[in-house]
Amino acid sequence: MNPIKLLYFFPIPLLISLLILILVISKNRKRGWSYLLGLALFGFYLLAIIEILFFPIPVPANWPANLTWQSTIQSLSQVNLIPFNYGPMFLHSTSPFTYRDVIANILLTIPFGFGICFLIPLRNKQIFLTSVGAGLALEGVQLLMKLSLGVFFHTVDITDVLMNALGVLAGSGLYRVVLWIFHRFQEHTQKPIR
Repeated sequence: MNPIKLLYFFPIPLLISLLILILVISKNRKRGWSYLLGLALFGFYLLAIIEILFFPIPVPANWPANLTWQSTIQSLSQVNLIPFNYGPMFLHSTSPFTYRDVIANILLTIPFGFGICFLIPLRNKQIFLTSVGAGLALEGVQLLMKLSLGVFFHTVDITDVLMNALGVLAGSGLYRVVLWIFHRFQEHTQKPIR
């Protein structure tokens, strides 16, 4: 087995990401403090997701020589395209890992759904497409890393895509509820006293 070098999020990727976030915030500085605060929080959330999901990146010492057609075929054959297909581990409730994985994938993207709706007004169809796109993007990047590095550190799974999409939808729903409550409170406080 070849030794593996781990690339960490800190310091270089984090510093580059923070610079990009600062540039995005500075381009939107005329939008008002609440928008800038939301944008900054959303940016920090995205940085945390990148660090959690993609780092450390395992790079084999013999990379790119380790990339072969066999490793590509093996990576593609490990992609699970059947939802909730965890095999016997899921059917026998002795291992809570699969349930935790499902719940974690939903919780992971709830802030994304909330934040994207705060920053960009989206219609129902756009929210649906964004939720599916977010799930596909997260798993797609992991598959791309797997194929380009030849390291089998993550299983790409359609269930993760679906649960990430469900989390984005839940986050956008939560945003709409919070917005409705905010508007009702605003209407109530602005009524003239008789």
